[in-house]
Amino acid sequence: MVSGNGGNGIVVFKVFSSTPPAGNTVEGNYVGVSANGRRRIGNTLNGIFRVPGGREHHRGTDPGSGNVISANARGLYVSTSDVGTVCTGPHRDQPGLGRPPWLRQRRSGIRVEDTLGTTIGGPTATTRNVISGNGGEGVDLEGASGTGIVGNYIGTDITGTLDLGNVTDGVLANASPKNTIGGAAPGQGNVISGNDANGVRVSGSTSKANKVLGNLIGTQKDGTSALGNTGDGVLIDGKAGKTAVGGTGAKANVIANNGAAGVFVDSGKGNAMRQNRSTPTAAWAST
Repeated sequence: MVSGNGGNGIVVFKVFSSTPPAGNTVEGNYVGVSANGRRRIGNTLNGIFRVPGGREHHRGTDPGSGNVISANARGLYVSTSDVGTVCTGPHRDQPGLGRPPWLRQRRSGIRVEDTLGTTIGGPTATTRNVISGNGGEGVDLEGASGTGIVGNYIGTDITGTLDLGNVTDGVLANASPKNTIGGAAPGQGNVISGNDANGVRVSGSTSKANKVLGNLIGTQKDGTSALGNTGDGVLIDGKAGKTAVGGTGAKANVIANNGAAGVFVDSGKGNAMRQNRSTPTAAWAST
């Protein structure tokens, strides 16, 4: 249990050495809550904070090795990293997951800022994150590029069937180019549903060449039962350009049941919406 601290819960930070920390593992912790995960004992700043450089793994492939990260200002804050960070966990890596609402993060569940090559999640049940119930975005990309957001439940409970929405967008890519939300291979698509604003928002003139592929946006994990986001399924604004929403075969998203538009392009050039569907393809798999 790493809770109730006046700063961050866990910090991986180059201070006294010229060599960035590398190869560290953060597993099986309750960060910001009591040992049973039910009582708020939030850290004043971030649950886990890592900067700069190095290579970090917040992962677990065995039961209980994921982290519960709740009731902090933010869950996981990755900043100015020049190589990849991996955040995965078997059902229990749950940034912000919490009912009643006082267990939520006050801001975003995961914030990735000014980084290259971060991976959040993975294509199997043992690498999925549940990123829900936060006071801001589920995942907030700010100046990040090369990020892969893969196989997560963002805005739902651990079963992928109940609403545990983030207060704003499920995923925000702001001033962030060349990121991929989802993917075409089995298990790479995210369930992005139940959020209180948009499912996915791509914003800012430097947000170019992002891809939104193979996700369920506004449904439960079965791809058909309704669990809409309050706003748009996908919102593209702030002159964001060359965003690819969907594609052939398994690249297609299911975008349904949202409170406003399925896909809304407010501004920007070269954005493409291709072959999105109302039901998942045979290749879509969520376990």
